[in-house]
Amino acid sequence: MKIETKKAGKVVIIYPPQRLDMTIFNQFDTEIMKLVKKDKDKHFLLNFSGVKHLNSMYLSSLVKVMKELHSSQRRLKFCCVPETVKNVFNVTDLLKIFEVHEDEEEALNSFNNSCAVA
Repeated sequence: MKIETKKAGKVVIIYPPQRLDMTIFNQFDTEIMKLVKKDKDKHFLLNFSGVKHLNSMYLSSLVKVMKELHSSQRRLKFCCVPETVKNVFNVTDLLKIFEVHEDEEEALNSFNNSCAVA
């Protein structure tokens, strides 16, 4: 599995596949950690605009990514999160720790604003 990505300055934008289910969990987890380890000076933004289904197992992977990035003073943010996915974050109380933005432009601007202060 190849995860679609694009770079915007100091941010790697990841576009997860439509169905984040059990069939690709291990591949997704491996690929995203490779990206995090490869781009050691980049922040990460997950654009969920194409995601229709998110299995709750992915939450542990996302928390792991966030911790890995945090340990090297990088950030993980989300954007374009559909209600079905947002509900999974909400039920598990993860909206309190994940920073979610309405659209990609807003999220990218938030990196610029927060990184300039940091």
